[in-house]
Amino acid sequence: MRTEREIELDMFDGMREVAESLYRHGFMSDERAQEAEALHAEVGAKPLRLQRDTFDSSVITPTPAIPPEHIKEIRELVGASQAVLAMHLGVATATLSQWERGARKPDGPALRLLSLIERHGLGHVR
Repeated sequence: MRTEREIELDMFDGMREVAESLYRHGFMSDERAQEAEALHAEVGAKPLRLQRDTFDSSVITPTPAIPPEHIKEIRELVGASQAVLAMHLGVATATLSQWERGARKPDGPALRLLSLIERHGLGHVR
């Protein structure tokens, strides 16, 4: 049978994991983190490992534009109709048709998804 002290320390372990995650992702202030650290020290629980996540924007590369004729080639390569590919991209069939004709250009998430479909197939965006 577990003692009250063992149960209390298990609870603090769970709270420590939550506090570390909240702090790491920026949802907990430094002041609150210090309060949590003090509470953990007071009861003799494991100390918190407080570290903020950093975001390195240099690792993100922009997705290059895809020419209209290449969009159609990608669709044919994966064996999809315009309606099916449009559904996977989250756009209207008319929008995909406009991309293939060069009347409009894909951007943002749709452009990234087209690039992924070209490299890995339709199964990666289902």
